[in-house]
Amino acid sequence: MEVEYKFLYKDGVEESDIRSFVDALEANKEIRVSEIIFRDIVTKYLDSITGSLRKEKIAVRDRLEFHNVDGSWHRRNILSFKWGGNAEGGLHARSEVEFELGNGPIPFDKLDPDIYRRFAEAEREGLEELFVTVVHRVIILVDHGMSTIEVSLDNGFYVKNEGIVGEEDRKISKLFAEADGNTTTMDILKQVHPSRKISEVEIEFREGNVDDLKYVADFLAKKFDLIPNDISKYQRGMELYF
Repeated sequence: MEVEYKFLYKDGVEESDIRSFVDALEANKEIRVSEIIFRDIVTKYLDSITGSLRKEKIAVRDRLEFHNVDGSWHRRNILSFKWGGNAEGGLHARSEVEFELGNGPIPFDKLDPDIYRRFAEAEREGLEELFVTVVHRVIILVDHGMSTIEVSLDNGFYVKNEGIVGEEDRKISKLFAEADGNTTTMDILKQVHPSRKISEVEIEFREGNVDDLKYVADFLAKKFDLIPNDISKYQRGMELYF
């Protein structure tokens, strides 16, 4: 089960905003900042060619995560399934199962049998890419009470590469094609239309309880006038393109 708070954050997370979040968390004597992690995440959202998964409100993601550790870049490829649940007041709760790819056969026996059956049927029909999100994520890892909590500051954008593709998506794809090794997600984001931009704060516990999570979420929401967001990245992408 995934439980997290989602908030909208003004016009994008600047470097000075990151420092402000860290300073605010460190100034709270009930919270301890343990680590700051930087990741670039490219997520492909998948469905069958008939749309069978989205009809059942099942979100399937193929996610690539890139992060730098001591000057060396590391990559993780994760296949995730989300379904069911609800969202109210920025608090999202849904079923989620993730599999890290590249380590042998996927242990689908850990997935709900009905969800796996529907996914297997979708694979037989043929999977297609619905849209992609590209996100630069800054994770502030904190401890509060009995919990370890991730405060994630997300800057990014949507792009559609397959099927009916609009002018803005063609422009973003061209920016990708022309990017060199020094081009960052933030460089491309500066040229993206506001309708495609992602600017969010997500607060999720790695381990612990909802009361600790709520404390950190309430503290940051009040401190930075965050706007509760009941729409997931998947839902927004579906509204944007379908």
